[in-house]
Amino acid sequence: MRYHGFILFILLSTVCLAETEHSYVKTANFNFFNEPISIRYHDDLLGSLPKVFGNENIGQLTLPANVKRFEPTLKDLHTYRRELNLSDWLFYLLIKDCSEVIYNQENKDMQRILFCWLVMGNLDYKVQLNLNYENAYLSVFTLDRPYSIPVKRFGVGRMAVLNSNESSEDGTGMASQNFLATYRANQYIDGSKIFSFKMDRLPYLGNPIKHNKSVQFVHNNQMYSINYQTNSNVVQMLDSYPELGTQAYLNYPLSLEAYNSLLPNLQRYTDEMSEMETIRFLLSFTRQAFSYGKDIDHYNTDNRTFCAEQTLTHKYSDCEDRSILFAFLVNEILGREVIIVDFDKHVGVGIKLDKYIGKPILYQREYYTYCDPTGPSNDLEMGEYPDGLIQATYSIFKW
Repeated sequence: MRYHGFILFILLSTVCLAETEHSYVKTANFNFFNEPISIRYHDDLLGSLPKVFGNENIGQLTLPANVKRFEPTLKDLHTYRRELNLSDWLFYLLIKDCSEVIYNQENKDMQRILFCWLVMGNLDYKVQLNLNYENAYLSVFTLDRPYSIPVKRFGVGRMAVLNSNESSEDGTGMASQNFLATYRANQYIDGSKIFSFKMDRLPYLGNPIKHNKSVQFVHNNQMYSINYQTNSNVVQMLDSYPELGTQAYLNYPLSLEAYNSLLPNLQRYTDEMSEMETIRFLLSFTRQAFSYGKDIDHYNTDNRTFCAEQTLTHKYSDCEDRSILFAFLVNEILGREVIIVDFDKHVGVGIKLDKYIGKPILYQREYYTYCDPTGPSNDLEMGEYPDGLIQATYSIFKW
């Protein structure tokens, strides 16, 4: 989004829209992760936009007469949110997709941003619009710490920019240029809803795209093959999320397709195994069934954390991805308490056993046996650490 010719004001393309009294309701029809969506909207939803934006005329967009034009749109969006069980982030993507259908011509970036700002503001989110010489940014208040989008401190939380392609250069998520403004619209900054980037529930998807997978690995000198399905719609949604750090991905659920295929196929072998042998079997699975790769080499980012379903789907994964998958499987199949052990440059898993093995991890007065699910080598036994880590400091994330 680049607007040329700005000095102290934002110059907008001149578009003559019909007056409110002559407006009529249209529908925006599109697919949202393979779900058919139909949203009503007035054809003059934003009225006649001025050539120059300032405090007075941007405030007019929030007046009751203008907000009234949004009522059918707000109602439909809110209904889809409830019916599809959308998280805040996915709901924002639905609003964004809707704006792109309504304002589908070139040079309509400002209309799309204003649409998202007005919808979220009228749904009581804390949102802010920052306008500078060349760009416009929509930011939301959150208590989360997204790493791959610009943020700045705001009270007890952060303002996070939703429509920026820029990411942090220093790993903190800070990118101050996105918050420089010749004009800042604060009309909805007092909203009561705090935006969450976390996905603690799966959406309801009536049209799943199923993806069949088959992986092989060696355990005790025997080759095993595991077949399962993943839900491509769910994976697409997960891939759309900003990076939030390892802890945020611990409790992401598997899709029904993945859960109902992977777990039975693993348990077909583990049901006849002891608990210790089951853990070793799952270590062999996470270490060898997937190709190891660094995030920077395959995903063009220094750090991209995957939840279990993403690791099961994508070709390459690394230590934190496989640790999350392994911890999930141990918890589901054996019912054992697990923790994520985060060394500075490596991640592993601790399992609470009746009797620990090797040098244990002490957490909340309980001992956990360390396991390293990364591989690709399958040499490390339970309780053994990779070279240089047995004396290293670490952080603990509880499953």
